[in-house]
Amino acid sequence: RTCVTTPDEKVFVGGCSEALAKHMAGTRVIAACRKGKQLWLELERAPHPSFHLGMTGSFAALKVDGTVEAAEYVNSKVDATEWPPKHWKMHMEMEGGEEKGG
Repeated sequence: RTCVTTPDEKVFVGGCSEALAKHMAGTRVIAACRKGKQLWLELERAPHPSFHLGMTGSFAALKVDGTVEAAEYVNSKVDATEWPPKHWKMHMEMEGGEEKGG
């Protein structure tokens, strides 16, 4: 439904944070996949964004019922009492009211 990004040259090279937000808005997410510290979204159309969770990175989902689910690396923890997550770079609001952020 909507996507907001935080400009950060270490994360989004060459100002692509705005391009990602524009591409994600209204695009259907088919699947969210993870292997180790790599996370990627399969969308209904390319390009498909990928993320590296870094040393303590995570990706979290705030469900409609208020519970938080997270893709966390071994030593990272998502504070479920703080939303969006403290160092978020991308925030998506999905159809049905769920929110995703990382």
